[in-house]
Amino acid sequence: MTKWEGAYTILLTAYTKDGGIDRDAMRSSVDFVREGGVQGVVALVS
Repeated sequence: MTKWEGAYTILLTAYTKDGGIDRDAMRSSVDFVREGGVQGVVALVS
């Protein structure tokens, strides 16, 4: 079992005006938090 260490964050899902997932905005959000020092992101799906 892998031991999780460091900071992880939950991101809000970015959507386009037509209701699709805004992949460019999501990529930018992930890059931003990784540059800030988090170890990973937690994707929640509901």
